[in-house]
Order: sequence, then C-alpha cells, then structure tokens
Amino acid sequence: MEYTPTIKENGLSLYEKQEIFDLIISENITGENWKNYLINELFNIPTYFIAYLHYAVVIGRCDTGKLHYFDPSDSNIKDSIDFKFLQKMRIFNKDAELHIWKTQGNFKGRIRAEKNFSGANKTKHNDLEIVEFIEANQILFGTTSIDLNNGFTKLTEDRGTEVILPFTNIDIDNKDKRMAIRTRNYIGYNEIGQAGYVDCRFVEFVKRDKDHIYTWDEEKKV
Repeated sequence: MEYTPTIKENGLSLYEKQEIFDLIISENITGENWKNYLINELFNIPTYFIAYLHYAVVIGRCDTGKLHYFDPSDSNIKDSIDFKFLQKMRIFNKDAELHIWKTQGNFKGRIRAEKNFSGANKTKHNDLEIVEFIEANQILFGTTSIDLNNGFTKLTEDRGTEVILPFTNIDIDNKDKRMAIRTRNYIGYNEIGQAGYVDCRFVEFVKRDKDHIYTWDEEKKV
C-alpha cells in the first residue's frame, strides 16, 4: 500500500490516518504456539526477526516457523531460539509484525498489520482502526561490512560494536552509506485530545545512501 507522507524538518514522515489491523493475540505464548501464529496468521513474503536475548541481540530470516540466524560462537546457521533466554522478539515484514515480549514470567504478544495484509487467515479479522503514524529510519551500528556465509554479513565499527544481518554484498561506510531499519510509530489520543505514541512496529531493512533511502529489495537491483 502506498502512502503520501508529510515530511517534517527533522526528517520524520507523518502519514495521514490509515486503516490497519490491531490484534491482541495469546495471553501466554510458548516456544511452540508462537509458530502457529506465524505460519497460520502472518507471513508469505520475505520476513525477518530481531530477538533480544539476555546475552545478545540476534537478527535473521524467518521461514515457516524457523528462525535462521548466524551464530558467531561456532560460525554455524541456527534455526531456533531458546525461549528461556528471550526477553522480546519482533518478527516482521512490510505488511505486518508479530511482537512477543516477556512479562511476569509469561510471554504475551500482538499482531499489527495493514489493511492490505495478506495473511492466510486475514478474512476472520475484521476489527479495524484508523490511525496516524510517523515513519522513521533508525540507523544501525556498522560502518564496515564482512561477508560471512550462507547469506549473512557482519557490520562492525571501530569502537567494537557489531551487528550480523541476513544479507550479503552490503556496501556501507562511516559517512553516507548506512543500513537502517524502518519503523512505524503509531499515534493515539487520550480523553482530552493529547497525542502520544501508543505502539511501534518494525517494517523492513533499508539502505541510506546520502539523501536517498532504498528498501533492501530496491538496493539489490542497483
């Protein structure tokens, strides 16, 4: 779905009200039943995830309930996350996001998706709301790229920070060329009309090259 933004001076994009799905799913999500939501509810286009563990942040690809990521401890590709170490996880693409988080010892989650969302069980979800959102591109750590294997690249900086992304041939530097993640930050209003952020979802990875922003699919065609 295409939106027409109003560009603000700080570079953020304010989008007018749009129809989206806003679903609160399972009160308790386990290491198994989240896969049911993922496979049955959500994604049939390229999908990515970011998992926040007690000891690391893991970024990878998602395919039919498996989370593929590069494990630097043994340089192998893994296909599962141990939920006992998980604090929160976002599984997302340009149409929808499944957000899982831990609270009081249990996992909860929600699905947020656009009206044109192509999930398998889309037709049973008819609770729509009209919202505004601000779109932003959050710059990721990394000014140098190192290709690993099986479709992953490590981004590093002089200060020692590193991020592993599920892409190859990433051309970045410490000036104009950087990777970023696009987010949509949804606006709500309280009972006296004051505006504030009520939710955020991850959308896609993008590449910034000077004043231009490309989605990763567009970047691959350049």
